[in-house]
Formats: sequence, C-alpha cells, structure tokens
Amino acid sequence: MVKASDCGSDMRGFESPRLPHFFHHIWCKPGIQNKDSKTSSACYNLTMPLDSLPTPDKTDTTALASQRMRATLRIYHPDLAPDEITSLLQIEPTVAWSAGQDQYGFRKRPGHLAPSGGWLLSSRATVKNNVLQDHILHLLEQISGSHTILKALQQRGYMVDIVVSWHATNWNPTPAISPALMRQLARFDLPVWFDIYQDDSSQALVEESLPATRPEETYATFRLYHPELDPDEISTLMQLKATRQWRMGEQLVPIDGERPRTANLGGWLLSSRDRINSTDAARHLEFLLDCLQGSGSCLRSLIARGYKMDVVVAWFSDSWNTCPAITPQVMQKLAALDLELWFDVYLDEWA
Repeated sequence: MVKASDCGSDMRGFESPRLPHFFHHIWCKPGIQNKDSKTSSACYNLTMPLDSLPTPDKTDTTALASQRMRATLRIYHPDLAPDEITSLLQIEPTVAWSAGQDQYGFRKRPGHLAPSGGWLLSSRATVKNNVLQDHILHLLEQISGSHTILKALQQRGYMVDIVVSWHATNWNPTPAISPALMRQLARFDLPVWFDIYQDDSSQALVEESLPATRPEETYATFRLYHPELDPDEISTLMQLKATRQWRMGEQLVPIDGERPRTANLGGWLLSSRDRINSTDAARHLEFLLDCLQGSGSCLRSLIARGYKMDVVVAWFSDSWNTCPAITPQVMQKLAALDLELWFDVYLDEWA
C-alpha cells in the first residue's frame, strides 16, 4: 500500500499527450506549451469543502452547459492519403485533405495550405444536443470494430485522437467523463482533448490549432464525502493522510479567502496541490493514482455504503481558449477505480 509520505515520490509516469514534431506548428501556441512553472493564484481551489464546490450534479447548469458542442475523431500524418483511411475504416469522413492542399479543413480558407494530411469525423451534423457523452459515443459507435486499424495507424506514426469542441456559456465550464465512458475510450487507446472557448463569436479550429495546451496553474484532488463520514476511519481504511478533512457540522477553518462556514457533509480530500510542481495535469493525476494504488476494494466498499467520490482537476487558464487533455492510460486507471473525472476550468474572461 502506498503511504502518504511516498505519494508522488516517483514521477516517472507518462505526461499529457505529446505531439509528433511535425504537428507542433499547427497545435501549440509558442511560449505556452512548454510552460512548466507553478504560479500563485487567488482563484478557487479544490481543497475547500466539497459541499460548497461546483460539481457536475450540483452546479448551476450555466457552468456546465456548452452553447455549441461537437466531438471530432482526428487522424493526421504528412503522408496521409484520405482515400486510404476511408477504405481502411469503411467510413466516409466529415472532411479530409492531403498535405499541401489549398482551402482545407472545415473553413476552407483560400491561400492556406495544409501542413499535413488530415481525416476528420465529426458528430456535429448527427448529434443535435450538447451532451458530451452523446457526442463521444456517436464517434465510438462509428469506429466500432476498428481498434486494430487505429492502433496500426498509431504505430505507423499517425496521430489519432478525439477533440471535443466546447463553446462555453461562461468563464467556468466543467466538462466531466464517467468511468464507463473512460473505459471505452481507453479500449481504443484514444486521448481526449477539450478545446474550450468562451468567446461565442469564435470558431473551434479542430483542424488547425489547440492553443494553451498547458494552463497557468493546475492541480488534482480526490474527493470523498458522506453525511456520516469519519475522517479517521477513512484514513485508516486507505492508509493515507488527507490533505484536508472534516465531519459534517464542523466549523471549517477558512483557507485562501473562503468564508467561515459549517460543513453540510463530511469530507476527506487528497490533493496534489503544493506536492507536484508542474503545469502538466497528467503528472498531478498520476500523483493521485499512485496514492490510491491498491485502494480499489476499499473505494468500492465505500461506494456501496453510499459515499460519493470523484477526481477534479482545477485548471486555471490565462486565455479565453484552453485545451485540457486526458490520456488513455489515465482514463484506464481512473475507470478501474470507478472514479469520475471532471475539469474545473477557469478561463480568463479579460484575455
């Protein structure tokens, strides 16, 4: 069992999805993708009480909603031949192009030559709602049975992923992925990016760019709560020391400017904040997964007793457009623990 003192001591795990060098000029905004220094922030932090935090089932729907959403399966390579990919997958793409083609992609701007070949399959024309799961499941249904083909393309150096274009209605969107959906995505070995926009006049550039792939600051928090939660019992069961804990009815000590308040639920939190000095969310998630290694049976027993738990990634962006991502490996590990993952994204509305 991993002890609290050991959590995150060995950070040899993977990081967020890395791009082949020939894609960096179309995906990464210079000066941001290599940013790896932690900065201070007076923003919301996820070590505060669970019952005061926005959660996917408690937040005002405007924080969760997307004015416009679509999920896109993307395949890229400099030598990509659209007809070959179509023949392999037996699916007609939404849009496809070869390297050097003019007026390529969704926008087809004259004078803009494609830096590489691309093959995209979008959910937008078929799925009319703004439910994240419906858009991703639509794509997975389309590629059902194509796992070995996609894996072979990845082994040949093709980049294959899913991007969710999320046009946010406000500055604090909170996309979430359930354990069941993560299991399916991990089976296809597909990383997922959330291309989040605040400005409703912007267009999601899924065929051209994903600026701000690193946030200004990020950290991850495992959260466990229940009206009858006994913090000492949880620490003993999990053989871990909480970052913060409390019983229902306790007066909570204010931190980071939060107001004094009485806890409506008992809470037990384990956070990577101040433990992992990185703006790579995958390193923070890996820290928590290292800590929770071997706790699967304990967590399942707590779920059976009515405890609620999840993992939240706080993501503070210095832009109105940001792109948190999750790897297949992280999704597989979170799904094995039946943990929902969601991103608590804070956009810079003045950027």
